[in-house]
Amino acid sequence: HGLQAGLLRAYQESASDLVRDWCVQLLADAQVMGTEMEGIVKAALKPECTFLKTLLYYISQNPRRFQDCKSQILALSGHTDDEVRWRCVYVLEKLVLDYDSDAATLRALFADHCETTRLYAVLAFKRLRRLETEDVQALQALIQANGGVASADVQDLLAGRFDPYCSADPLAHQRTQNAS
Repeated sequence: HGLQAGLLRAYQESASDLVRDWCVQLLADAQVMGTEMEGIVKAALKPECTFLKTLLYYISQNPRRFQDCKSQILALSGHTDDEVRWRCVYVLEKLVLDYDSDAATLRALFADHCETTRLYAVLAFKRLRRLETEDVQALQALIQANGGVASADVQDLLAGRFDPYCSADPLAHQRTQNAS
């Protein structure tokens, strides 16, 4: 805890952005938790941040603490860096999503040139538990772009098999498993 406290103190007291950035990166890499650290991470979550990958990994380890950052993460999912985009969608998959506010961003990521981004976009979309005509068209375009091959997750979505863990009924997945 001495090192963590020292890094937090250095972050608070340093006038140097470089020192502050390094402190945040080290603290995030060490998965230091707490209200102060969460505030620091949330404040750093901007497109120009040079260590977004580290911050997104940090957030992915405790996504519930960062639900209020969903709109920032949705915006960052259009970042120029492939790894930042797929990490954004990886985090989004772990957050509470809403079809009306989140579907368009996820649907657009079906066409991303990075395969990992497309994969996590499909997984996150399964959590929306809803599929409209434009979603089916985007999934069909994804299949075409993939040489006519549909991943199991795309097949699940097209068949209406959504993520059972997203139900308003927290025991729905147990009943589904027991019925099998």
